[in-house]
Amino acid sequence: MLESFQLNFVIYACFYSVVMFFFGVVIALIDIPLAYVLQKEIPDEYRGRVLSIVLSIGKMMLPAAMLSSGVLLNLIPTYVIPVAGGLLFLLFNMRSSNKLNIELTSENKST
Repeated sequence: MLESFQLNFVIYACFYSVVMFFFGVVIALIDIPLAYVLQKEIPDEYRGRVLSIVLSIGKMMLPAAMLSSGVLLNLIPTYVIPVAGGLLFLLFNMRSSNKLNIELTSENKST
């Protein structure tokens, strides 16, 4: 991505370190609230089982995701994958949040 600038390798290392730091912050900002919601919503007697299944499924999907992204990187331009993934994630969240709002609204009106 930065090959046309002919910079020192230290600058490349600093750039990628900053990028990876921000990725880590974003992942933490998503992961911690998600874990909080799961722990709050799942009843105590099922929490361990449900969380272990969720984590197991996530760990099992990781090799398939890495394999598919490697294949896709050879077939399409690099910038398309994060943009397409971000758009799919946005659409999924918009669809899920619409269902969640309907469920919460119907619960509030019934009380």
